Amino acid sequence: MKVSPRLKSGSINVHRFALLRNRIAEGYGGTKMFIPEHQWLCERIVGESHVAIIFGDKEGKIQLWNRGAEEMYGWTASEAVGQSMDLIIPEKQRARHWEGYDRVMQTGVSKYGHNLLAVPAQTKDGHRISVEFNVCLLRSPEGEITGIAATMQDVTARWERDKELHVRLAAAEAKTRNGS
Repeated sequence: MKVSPRLKSGSINVHRFALLRNRIAEGYGGTKMFIPEHQWLCERIVGESHVAIIFGDKEGKIQLWNRGAEEMYGWTASEAVGQSMDLIIPEKQRARHWEGYDRVMQTGVSKYGHNLLAVPAQTKDGHRISVEFNVCLLRSPEGEITGIAATMQDVTARWERDKELHVRLAAAEAKTRNGS
């Protein structure tokens, strides 16, 4: 397969997720057909998005790490792919994370497909950030769960603003109660 010069340059950093617009697949009877434009479009959206998009397989190994994940966490796709998701999970949260992850892998059910989950995460340089994410369970054509995709946003600035507002509100309420 011919790799686009743009992909080689690293401006699209989706490991194992090549642009397929120009790729030709073998069809029935040796005929050739182009991969549909829809697939190309989906790959471009994932590849270019500034929202972190990550896919972890059944064992919790990172198999997809897009540009948004690189920007948010600091690891390149080549550094992250193949690693455990412990890479971004603070040590204190790991046991709880893996308990939930394993349960979802066994049951095929997660409430975080519709509901946002807010959790702490860690970056390459060790900083803690606050993230919100949704997940999507992916299944093989046979129906077997293959892993979980997550879309993630860094909400640290909003979380810190909200925390400061709560502190100020509590101080104002205490002042009012004390008659000052």
